[in-house]
Amino acid sequence: MGEVVMHELPWSEEDADGARELPQAEREKLKGLDYRVRKTLAHYRDVLIDTDNCKFGQRHVVFLHKQDAPESLDRLRLEAGRFMLNLSKRCSDEIVVRRNVPDVHFRRTFRGGPRGRFRPHPFRDMQRMPGIVEAKFWFEIGDTWHDGSDFVPLFLYMSAQTCPRQSIMGRNNGGAWEVPGFAAYARSASFVDGVDAEVEGCVASEPKRWWCEREHARQGAQHPLNERVVNPSGPHADVIAEGGVVLDLKKCSTVPRLPLMHPWKACGVTHSSARALWAFLGNGSNAAIGALQSVRCCPELGQQIAAFVLEPDAFEFEADVMFGLALACM
Repeated sequence: MGEVVMHELPWSEEDADGARELPQAEREKLKGLDYRVRKTLAHYRDVLIDTDNCKFGQRHVVFLHKQDAPESLDRLRLEAGRFMLNLSKRCSDEIVVRRNVPDVHFRRTFRGGPRGRFRPHPFRDMQRMPGIVEAKFWFEIGDTWHDGSDFVPLFLYMSAQTCPRQSIMGRNNGGAWEVPGFAAYARSASFVDGVDAEVEGCVASEPKRWWCEREHARQGAQHPLNERVVNPSGPHADVIAEGGVVLDLKKCSTVPRLPLMHPWKACGVTHSSARALWAFLGNGSNAAIGALQSVRCCPELGQQIAAFVLEPDAFEFEADVMFGLALACM
């Protein structure tokens, strides 16, 4: 029968001294984040526990943080990530975060023998540890949003993969390293009522409100939950309950940069407003004489008109993303 061996990256006193001081509410939620990462690995562990494909009958899982040390999760965070939300595409761009993976020496128990340690190697049916793990974050607009509303329901999504080191002499056979479990939450001043977006996943991500009354009680957390999360209301109540947030576009910055000579070609504006502006200012060669011709020939005035007429289609907002993940040798 196979065995799943859990490993954590070291967390020294020097690491603790260099970490930023966390408020109680943040520490409690980061502990909840650690639990969700471990929870997503339950299915993975249950599947592998009955396998014996590894040479030593063991499968190894490596966490990039240490249990009961929220500061170790805090060091993984994406700070002040700037997301570009495109209303037409109904999603934001992706932000990629890369973190180094230190060398890990695995412990192993021989059958009837003493404990030993080894490093992942193709000769042990394991690829070398990846040097970098890459996480991607993006938002998607919920189905309850309608065009023209300044309040946009959003869901956070995440994916993660390893970036393996180059093998020596082209040899890197054996079990591959993957990211089978992860979880994250994002917070922003642009989110209504201070609600966080939450997600977790086992290979594929799924928005989920995991920091809820049940998890809060399981941990014995002292800082009260956000009342808007406990009792969501309004047209986007289901979005909040499912782990999403509501973005206030008025608290976001607009993206359009208006070209001086052809402002209707600006990026990040709606097609309808761009067409209307082109019809008004665009066809200068066939313009009639008079006031309209003067407007079309005056770029500065055209800029002022464009700023009034064009409707933004892309918005930028800033968010911090806290995440945790684990690597596993498949």
